Amino acid sequence: MEIKTRARYLRHFANPDGIHTLSKMGLSCLLLTSDPALLQMMRHSCIAAEVDLELRTDAASVIELSARRHLDGFMIDRDDVSGAMDVLPRIRSSRSNQRSVVFVVVNDTISIDKALKAGANFVLAKPVQDTVLRGFLDIAVGRMEREHRRFNGTDSPFLIL
Repeated sequence: MEIKTRARYLRHFANPDGIHTLSKMGLSCLLLTSDPALLQMMRHSCIAAEVDLELRTDAASVIELSARRHLDGFMIDRDDVSGAMDVLPRIRSSRSNQRSVVFVVVNDTISIDKALKAGANFVLAKPVQDTVLRGFLDIAVGRMEREHRRFNGTDSPFLIL
């Protein structure tokens, strides 16, 4: 598949209807991948978890975006995207995203330890199983909601009427 056609396909598949807000709380997660199968699985799982998914296919745009905008979560296809190994340390050194939830998808078991040491909260090995992904997302959504409230200043023990 030609690069431009593949990127267009990935962008369309990530958000075919133009829907930008699925989450009740407005949770947003950025996915860095060039793998259509992984994108499809992540998209379906994020829709089920009511998390907005934004797609990027190059590491440089993720680094640039993470430096200027807060996101509640990141999903990084570490081994299949050129430069993806540099993304996680940049996210963790960013003021606005250092506490964001980070999923890393790897191709082999050796990379799992490296991803955890680099600061990943969750590591998935390819091929990603849907039940494992949804289980991790169930745990992660609670963390993402807390981070969203903390970052936006709405994490208060008081009920505001």
